[in-house]
Amino acid sequence: MKVIDVNSHNLCLLDFSIIFNECEVDIINDLHQFDLLDEFMFQNKDTKKIIYHHIIHHLCENVIHHMTFNRIVVVYNSNDLNSSQLGKLSSKFRMSSFMTSTLNKIKNILPIRIFMSDIKFDEINSHIHNDQGEKIELLTKLQTCHNRVSSFQKVKKFAKKYDLNFLSLEFFNRIRTKNLMFS
Repeated sequence: MKVIDVNSHNLCLLDFSIIFNECEVDIINDLHQFDLLDEFMFQNKDTKKIIYHHIIHHLCENVIHHMTFNRIVVVYNSNDLNSSQLGKLSSKFRMSSFMTSTLNKIKNILPIRIFMSDIKFDEINSHIHNDQGEKIELLTKLQTCHNRVSSFQKVKKFAKKYDLNFLSLEFFNRIRTKNLMFS
């Protein structure tokens, strides 16, 4: 797991591309199991269910189980996913568009801080360790990266629509508690 700890600003940055790589094998296996690989389309509701399930589950598990005393921010850059297998099943533009849309949905329903970056994760590390104005601007953006106050009703509605049975009230509260601990 690529992690950048910025203790001076109480931030812990997690690389979304690593989380995605962890779950991509599960996604492809499930798509194959349900015969959705031959005619792969991000718009297919069954395909979305599988992708949402694995991304949300891995993302939440990584946030919940990551040991830190800093505020966790998941950093997403669409260019970090260029070598993904799902990207090879579709165009890079569709992959990037779908993932950006998915993470925006997750940001709106779950209490997880997600920072949409135009800078690659490795470059963020170099920006943070230099003393240029870029460092101050980036750290300010990361610190002000807030998730919307989400209610379990939104989660319940989303979970019902996409058959995400693991998104229970207990699971939601574990994520919210972890998020609130270091706000």
